[in-house]
Amino acid sequence: MFAWLSEKETDFVEIKENFEIKKKQFTINAYFDLKTSLIIKSYPTDPNLPDAVHIKSGGKNVIPGTSIKGAVRSRAERILNTKFDAEKSGILTKELFGFVNEDDPKSKAIKSKLRIEESVLEKEKFTEEIQARIKIDRFTGGTMSGALFDSMPLFRNNKNGNEKVINLRMSINDYKYYEAGLLLLVLKDLWAGDLTIGGEKNVGRGVLEGMFAEIKNGNGLNINIEDLKKLLNQIKINFKNM
Repeated sequence: MFAWLSEKETDFVEIKENFEIKKKQFTINAYFDLKTSLIIKSYPTDPNLPDAVHIKSGGKNVIPGTSIKGAVRSRAERILNTKFDAEKSGILTKELFGFVNEDDPKSKAIKSKLRIEESVLEKEKFTEEIQARIKIDRFTGGTMSGALFDSMPLFRNNKNGNEKVINLRMSINDYKYYEAGLLLLVLKDLWAGDLTIGGEKNVGRGVLEGMFAEIKNGNGLNINIEDLKKLLNQIKINFKNM
């Protein structure tokens, strides 16, 4: 590792000092049930398959971290816009979620502090169903000619009460207090079903229902939450140092 970092060929590097890695990390490990249906679209090349199916990795249905992060970023930006002007809201969003200006290579890129892991969905908990869809002409209110398509979203299989079937794991390294509070506000919206994930939201897909969340602040504080009221009681944000 040292040879690669230093770009020098060596068999052994002696470290004379001990390095202590100090890492302050805020983490949320949350579990949800699927209230409606879910599809994060991928487009198969097989002509016998529907036009759009839920994305898979290694043959298993998954929710990519990038899809969750996109929804989280959009909602966090809306929350910040209610408190600050567009300029400050944009700065705070970039500090947490990262930013790069591809049109200006000389501009400083900002690495994202938020990490969201991919969620693997258990096969026995979900079923895939093909649904035929049409597109509506907004001017006439009728169907658009030639706009028939089908998709294959996921539905809960043999749902018996509320179960922990979707696990979302989020963490912020070297977080600031307001960033932890902001992520809790987004968690509240996910928990209550106000923030949806995936595609075809216009027909009600992607609505989750919060079941359980484990929250850690990296300083020994662990909080377990099982209902929305308890989550709301834990949301405290200090905007003074932002």
